[in-house]
Amino acid sequence: DLVIAQGAVSLDGATRQYLEGRPYAPVPDAELFRALWKQAEQRGYPHHVGLVATEDAFYATTPEGAKAWAQFGLLAFEMEASALFLLGKMRKVRAGAILTVSNRIGDPELAPPEVLQEGVRRMVEVALEALLEV
Repeated sequence: DLVIAQGAVSLDGATRQYLEGRPYAPVPDAELFRALWKQAEQRGYPHHVGLVATEDAFYATTPEGAKAWAQFGLLAFEMEASALFLLGKMRKVRAGAILTVSNRIGDPELAPPEVLQEGVRRMVEVALEALLEV
């Protein structure tokens, strides 16, 4: 499955450093977000749209912690979206995020390599077509 980020919870140090402690809710460029969603829909690829969390400590979140975040509607953990969305707004460039699901929240077991490879192929296809659209 793919995940199209509608916003990112900032659990990373980069976003906090750029914001100097100010609260902010990083979101993607609206037009690029819609284009990513549209391209995934048109291709019939399984996808989810919603919040992700950006964290830079790859193994810091425990399965229990991940499940707690999922109760708030969090779809995925990743490492860049929050900072990308913020820098996009700061530099006035479009930024969006589409992810490939490697495992379910709270379950450390990864999908088989061939499933991940197909997910990455679909993710790149959707991203490139969305960029051509905006």
